[in-house]
Amino acid sequence: MSKKRHLPDWMVLCKSRKMEEMQEEVNQKNDEKVQKRKEDIIKEKNTKFDKALQSAKQKFKEEKKEAASQVFDHIMNEQTKEMKFEGKLIYSSHTNDCNMLCEDIEMALCDLTEAFVGFDMEWPVSYKVGKEDKTALIQICTAPDTCYLFHISCMGCIPSNLKSLLLNKHIKKVGVNIESDIWKLERDYDIHVIDIIKNSMEDIGVLANKILGCKEHWSLEGLVKHLFNHKINKDPILRKGDWSKYPLSEEQKCYAATDAYVSYKVYEKLMNKQSSDL
Repeated sequence: MSKKRHLPDWMVLCKSRKMEEMQEEVNQKNDEKVQKRKEDIIKEKNTKFDKALQSAKQKFKEEKKEAASQVFDHIMNEQTKEMKFEGKLIYSSHTNDCNMLCEDIEMALCDLTEAFVGFDMEWPVSYKVGKEDKTALIQICTAPDTCYLFHISCMGCIPSNLKSLLLNKHIKKVGVNIESDIWKLERDYDIHVIDIIKNSMEDIGVLANKILGCKEHWSLEGLVKHLFNHKINKDPILRKGDWSKYPLSEEQKCYAATDAYVSYKVYEKLMNKQSSDL
């Protein structure tokens, strides 16, 4: 039977010391890892804090700038004169009445060398996807002091003389984005509009770019601001109101007439500028 060998005391001591040194080294490395992790966490938190602080400062600057811009726009809007129709307004809701008025308009304009009318349309806003209500109102401004409102939703169709007026190639219809309105008439009523688009229609936004030498996507408000330094009423409550309901309110009549009147004035201004430039 073999005897178990015992290490000398000095070797046991050396081995024990070596184990302690190894353990100390492991503990030191662990401490360093823990300290490094703590430093990384602190650094990460500081970085996030700095980013959040910078983001908050940037947001504050933007909000302050936006608030200042809104105040400035409000002041400018308050000081800007409103352009609106204040002339003779003729409101028609019956077919026979509409036919007589349109016959008078054609007779009055047929002798003019370059006859034009401000044109616009209104219809109720539908909130159903894929559904659009029929055109309810056609506005025609024949002079700076005369505007006609034809409430065709009450007539059920476009009366023959109104159709004749629209198709008359000697009387130009002018307005912003007018082509899309004209096409809507064909969708809504029994009228073929291709001849109107080819022969007697002028988009004053496109015309403005030609005469002013720019490439803007003009709205009626933008043209009025640029050419006259005025504003026009674009109250969403009025704009999205029920234009098919009879009778129209006085506010609706004024709003509708103003759009046709402003189109007339913008076209007139652009043509005068073109003549003066030539």
